Amino acid sequence: MMANADAIETKRLVDTAERHLTVGADILSNIVDTQTNSLVLVNALPILANLSPLYPANSSLAHSTCLFIEAALMPVTDTDRSEEERDRQEDTTLRTDINSALISDCLRFFETQFGLSGAGEVTWLCSANMAVNLVPNPVDCEAMGAAIKSITSHAIRFLFGRVPPIDQSLDASQELASQRPDLVEELFKLNLTCLEISPEATAEVLEPVLACAIASLAVKEYSTARVVLSWLRGVLKAGPSLPTITGCKSFHHVVSEYAASLVVYLFLGLGGRLPHRSNTSIAEALWSLMEVTAVMNNEAVDPRGLLKRALSLDGVPASNLTAEDRLVIESCLLKTAVRQRRFKAAIADISRVCRNEMTIDVLRDYDL
Repeated sequence: MMANADAIETKRLVDTAERHLTVGADILSNIVDTQTNSLVLVNALPILANLSPLYPANSSLAHSTCLFIEAALMPVTDTDRSEEERDRQEDTTLRTDINSALISDCLRFFETQFGLSGAGEVTWLCSANMAVNLVPNPVDCEAMGAAIKSITSHAIRFLFGRVPPIDQSLDASQELASQRPDLVEELFKLNLTCLEISPEATAEVLEPVLACAIASLAVKEYSTARVVLSWLRGVLKAGPSLPTITGCKSFHHVVSEYAASLVVYLFLGLGGRLPHRSNTSIAEALWSLMEVTAVMNNEAVDPRGLLKRALSLDGVPASNLTAEDRLVIESCLLKTAVRQRRFKAAIADISRVCRNEMTIDVLRDYDL
């Protein structure tokens, strides 16, 4: 009886909180005064933190809380208001960006709740992305970088059970990533923003996130694949300028360890594991990797050697190709690897060959 009474009281509390949060979000979304919304958030965050024990078992409450905070944070533009509101408040300055300190507080709140949820509740991660992208002037991003690192570790541990995720069975890791494309997509959106606002944080989580990216190169959803490949392309271009963090592997060290696996799984994506529309992004990621490895003076990651070793493996880039076919692909890529536009065209044709949309003969034309 006592347990039943507790459950009833908990449901009443959750229902009441959801109702107030929904009404509050509606009100806050129409308030144009930045100070008012900031004051509401400052006072609301400790109260919302007290609801922490309720969130893991009540996804709808987590969703309502996120909507409430987002309604307070999002800048209001003139197009967000009705014509009647614009006439009534013609001289009122519209809500501008909330200050970065308060956004940091919200981000830490999302980080805490994401961790307490076991990282399975993607709502917190979506709202963390929203908060990070609202930073008005990302000058001092140390606190945000710390929160992003923590969220990233929570997400990778939830997805793969360990950090970094790649172990002896990369295919097993890819299967795990494919089960939660929503979480993978939001994780890489967050780390794309981190790449811009906090190079230090990016350098600290580089190895686990790169390993996670490789393990995610089998997710069939195009939007997820696009974000993962965008992060890969971005980090490979920015990598040489990332700071070296004490206790963490350098960018070149991490690339040296993971380049071979990255090439193989980019090729497998090209062969059909990733959506057809990903071909351009795959080509750009491969090109960026070759540019990075070409200047590393490391025989183990020589770009031509990486391509040859990957294509020497059965089933790479697709199982319908013979050893002779793979040699034709290798010759095609090595000949086009000096010009990016031609290389991208070759990649697109290789994908069509893998999907039986063209014959291998089309790749021999690149020899001419």
